[in-house]
Amino acid sequence: SENIPPEEVIETLNHYHSIAAEVILAWEGTLDKFMGDGFMAIFNAPDDQHDHVHRAADAAMALIKAASEVQLMHGHRLTYSVGVNVGEAIVGYIGTERALNFTAVGDNVNLAKRLEEYAAPGQILIEEAVVQRLGGLAQVRPLGEIKVKGRRTPARAYELQGLVYPDR
Repeated sequence: SENIPPEEVIETLNHYHSIAAEVILAWEGTLDKFMGDGFMAIFNAPDDQHDHVHRAADAAMALIKAASEVQLMHGHRLTYSVGVNVGEAIVGYIGTERALNFTAVGDNVNLAKRLEEYAAPGQILIEEAVVQRLGGLAQVRPLGEIKVKGRRTPARAYELQGLVYPDR
């Protein structure tokens, strides 16, 4: 945004956000919020999904692919990273009488965000709990323990490199 007019920044962000939203919705995720050039999505809420972990990982891979296609179309050096985690969270409406948002809150949500922040451009980082839930369906590269902001306990991170697609 430093080198292009604000109108072009908005056009590019809106294009990316529309593609990102379509990816999340295609995998039946819930688009929680946009935060500048990023966003948050939730799977397994508000409706239960027996395969929500696989959906989230698959959507992450599709999102990285879509982002690279946007980059080619616009010629901008847009890079995105993704963090995926699974675990307990409170999901519901948070806020005040005049401003409510449907969202997820909890350490597992924060850890997904911290993994995204730690990830290199184009990289998908997942926590060990995701690897365990995916079992042999995840093709990963272990990164070991990483210290993330706001947590005393390090995360056991993996780079998601591919998925096996079981018959649904």
